[in-house]
Amino acid sequence: MTSNLTKLNLKQSKLSFQFFPSHLVDRSIWPLMLSCSLFALVIGTVQYFHGYSTGFLLLKAAALLTLIGAAYWWKDVVVEASFQGHHTKKVRFGIAQGFNLFILLSSGGFITYAHHALIANNRKATITGLFVTIVLALLFTFLQYVEYNQASFTFADSVYGSAFYATTGPIGLHFYNSSYIFFLLYYYLLYNYIVL
Repeated sequence: MTSNLTKLNLKQSKLSFQFFPSHLVDRSIWPLMLSCSLFALVIGTVQYFHGYSTGFLLLKAAALLTLIGAAYWWKDVVVEASFQGHHTKKVRFGIAQGFNLFILLSSGGFITYAHHALIANNRKATITGLFVTIVLALLFTFLQYVEYNQASFTFADSVYGSAFYATTGPIGLHFYNSSYIFFLLYYYLLYNYIVL
């Protein structure tokens, strides 16, 4: 009983004081499992597209393993953040940047979808792809605005601040200008100014 109390007190004192601003994660099987299942997902997709009989089965199994692995990995992340207190301000900032990158890549995928639909003369899919791209671009621009306002450094503070603003600023400007162009295309397609 005493050893359990000692472990509990040790754990609580560890929670109240963290040596590093970044979180050093515990060992986990989920990154390896996800890497393998994503590799199997790619192989299954390629086999399915080339007409192999086992391709669709591998594709379904790998997709299921990917979803399960991602769910358990995120469960671990939530436990680390909520119950163990490992997510410092710097860690939360890094997660937010990762989320912004996900939005950036997703919008690129949806505009590619809209482009291929335009080539195939599929008006409805083009409009859908453009709409989702516009929403993601506006969300990215808003999150970048929030990120800039919450940053604890400025352009003149350090090399990191200069590099951060010099690299993310043009990306935000590109998204803002692209959003405007995509909105015009969306409007023209929606009201039949461009006929497919």
